[in-house]
Amino acid sequence: MFSPLRKRAGRRLREPFGKAGLTVAVLALVFAMIGGAWAAAGLNGKQKKEVKAIAKSFQGTGPAGAAGAPGAKGDTGAPGANGANGTSGTDGASATTASFSGALHGCTEGGVEVKSASAPVYVCNGKNGTNGTTGFTEALPSGKSLYGTWGIGGTSAHGAIGGSISFGIPLASVPAAVFVPFGEDKSAEGCPGTFAAPTAGNGTLCIYGSSEMYGAFSVAEASKAGATFTMSETGPFVFGLGSWAVTAP
Repeated sequence: MFSPLRKRAGRRLREPFGKAGLTVAVLALVFAMIGGAWAAAGLNGKQKKEVKAIAKSFQGTGPAGAAGAPGAKGDTGAPGANGANGTSGTDGASATTASFSGALHGCTEGGVEVKSASAPVYVCNGKNGTNGTTGFTEALPSGKSLYGTWGIGGTSAHGAIGGSISFGIPLASVPAAVFVPFGEDKSAEGCPGTFAAPTAGNGTLCIYGSSEMYGAFSVAEASKAGATFTMSETGPFVFGLGSWAVTAP
C-alpha cells in the first residue's frame, strides 16, 4: 500500500498546475487557437503570465478566418482651406498687349505682343498685298491674264448677229484681237491655247471658237474694256460658243 505522502507526490506530478491551473491552461489554449480574446479576471499574477505564455505560443497557428463585413462609412472630413488667388500677366495684372512695327519677332509687317503669365505671344500683321487679277485696281497689271466664255445664237433679217466680250478689269492699252477657229493653231499670232484651255500672249485678246458653230465669225472692234464681234449667217440661223483669254501688255 502507498502511504498518503506518496499519493500526494504522485498527484502533484500528474497535476503540475493543480486543477485550477490545468483548467486555466486548457481554456487559454482553446482561446488562443480560436483567436478569441480572454480577460483573465480572477487569476493571480503567476497564472496570468502562464496563460499569456501559452496563448502566445499558439497565436497565429490556426487557419485564417473569413473576411469581416465592411465597416460603416466614416464621417465627412472638414473642408480644406481655400487656395491662394492665381495671377495673370507678368505683373499680376490682366494680360497686356503692345503693338510693334517692322520686321520683328518673326513678323515682316509688325504685329501685336501679348504678355501673360506664360511666355509672350506675337501676332503678326498680314503682309501688304499687291495688285493682282482680283480686287480693286485701275488697270490689269502687265503680264496678268483674264479669262471668260462667250455665246451667240439666233437669226437676223440683216444676215448677221452681234455679240460682245467684257473684261472684268480694264487694260492699260487696247489689245490685238485674234479669232481662233476650233482645232486651228495660231500660236504665231500670240494665241497658243485652245477652246478648252484658253491662253493669250502679252497685249493679245484670243477668242477661241468651239466645235459647235454655224456662221462666219469676225471681230468688229477691241477696246481696253473688251471687244465686240459679229457672226454672219451661213445657214438658216447663227449659233456659236467659245472661250477667250486676254493678257495685259
